[in-house]
Amino acid sequence: MECGLGRVNMNKLKRVMGIILLCCVMAISISTIEVSAEENCAEKIVIDLGDGIGYEYYVAGTAPSTERATYKYTSDTSYGRFFIIATDETVATTQLKVYFKYDGTEAEAYDSSPSGQAVKADYSVSFSETTYESGKTASGSAVFTLYLKGEYSNSCTAIVYCTGEGKTSSVLN
Repeated sequence: MECGLGRVNMNKLKRVMGIILLCCVMAISISTIEVSAEENCAEKIVIDLGDGIGYEYYVAGTAPSTERATYKYTSDTSYGRFFIIATDETVATTQLKVYFKYDGTEAEAYDSSPSGQAVKADYSVSFSETTYESGKTASGSAVFTLYLKGEYSNSCTAIVYCTGEGKTSSVLN
């Protein structure tokens, strides 16, 4: 085939078009996954932190439990975001996943993976090491702190709970 810029190799053109199509399909899949995670949340709460900053979080729901010896294991994840109330613009995102074991009476939080990421220039977010409590209800908590241009802006504590029966929930302080 001839065109204004010279000869076009049809095989190369087909490969390039295939790569472009694959990238489009992957981009659609990724955005669908992000939306469906929030749409399938068990609970969603928005809090006004003052100074025009809000924090929104939702819980993904209890992960299926697995059994080992006398304990069952489960986990739950609390997702959140700091945002500018006036514009609903997200400035940072947070996540706290806590792992539990329970025996029907008591529960123990034994591991976690907190994370936070700023998504707007001039903002940053940090998080504390997770603290754990065990008993009839176990919990894992982490403090997420928002900074604007290196100065403290706001903070929230995310807490994920698990009862001795394996029921999980989340709260924000």
